Amino acid sequence: MEKVLRNKFFYSFLALLFALLLFFNANSNSGTRVTQTAQTYDTTVYDVPIEVNYDESKYYVSGFPDTVTVHLSSLNRIKLAQEASNETRTFKVVADLTTQSAGTVDVILRATNLTSGVEAVIDPATISVTIENKVTKEFSVTPIVDKSIFQDGYELSNVSLDKNEVSVTTGEQTMTQIAEIQAKLNSTRSVNEDYEEEVTLQAVDEKGEVLPVTIDPEKVKAKVTVTAPEKEIPVSFEQTGKLSSGIKSFVFQGNVKTVSATGSASALGDLSEITLPVDVTNIRMQQSVKVTLPSDDQVTYDPEVIEVLAIPVFENNTTTSSSTLNTPPASSTTPSSTTSETKSTSETSTSSDTKSSESTESSAE
Repeated sequence: MEKVLRNKFFYSFLALLFALLLFFNANSNSGTRVTQTAQTYDTTVYDVPIEVNYDESKYYVSGFPDTVTVHLSSLNRIKLAQEASNETRTFKVVADLTTQSAGTVDVILRATNLTSGVEAVIDPATISVTIENKVTKEFSVTPIVDKSIFQDGYELSNVSLDKNEVSVTTGEQTMTQIAEIQAKLNSTRSVNEDYEEEVTLQAVDEKGEVLPVTIDPEKVKAKVTVTAPEKEIPVSFEQTGKLSSGIKSFVFQGNVKTVSATGSASALGDLSEITLPVDVTNIRMQQSVKVTLPSDDQVTYDPEVIEVLAIPVFENNTTTSSSTLNTPPASSTTPSSTTSETKSTSETSTSSDTKSSESTESSAE
């Protein structure tokens, strides 16, 4: 009987021990799940624009940053991702100035229309805003071109704008500081020809500092005319190709003696003369030939084409005349005929001289 009781006590103790182990294990697992469920997620969103609410018909506001940084946190990762994305975001950062009058004020920024379960901390939390009475005035536009953009020897000839006057809106005090409205062209390009550019306008004070204004239109189109270096270059010609039978060489006469070369100053510097090749292959008599000048990216010529008169020099050291341009070569009988005519002429001349001498002698007697 005592043995039975002893066994019961042992098994009871063992059962209690297992029960305690199961209890503590269950509580431990339950605590882990609660910690995972309560985890907070956070992210940072940069360059969130500020929406300023004020009486736009009466006031002009300036002096504040365009964007702020917003730190978001939430227990719901999906909601947090929605507010962090530009495409799905519902909240706005607002500066409420509807109760403010002219002057410089500090205003607290607030995140409005934020999804429930998401919290936002704005950095900076407050901004300083200058509020002025609104005024509008017409100004002429001044184009600004940096001369360093022009390549070697090239110069600015003219700048024209598609709109020379614009409307400027700003605060009363700021308006008095405007020195000019500038159309400042890109200063990083390299220029060797005319070009057009769309330019954003800006208002500057006497020191060249940009002022906070609204310009209408905010952009103009500028057309820049460039003057390139020019140089008059003498032209010469050289014979190329195969000579026809009986021709010793050619004499060339161009319709111009010089051409105008345009290019950078360095490219024109060593250019003192241009020699053009004239192909005389198959040319048997005086003929006009068109020769194209070798323009490239460095130098261009005006005119681009020269008309050259190619005059053959025959092996008997004679040249053709303009009257022989369309005259076929003489027949083989021509030299004999010419000799006969020469002899006849000589005889006639001798006879005339003899008669004249005889007449002189008679007169003397």
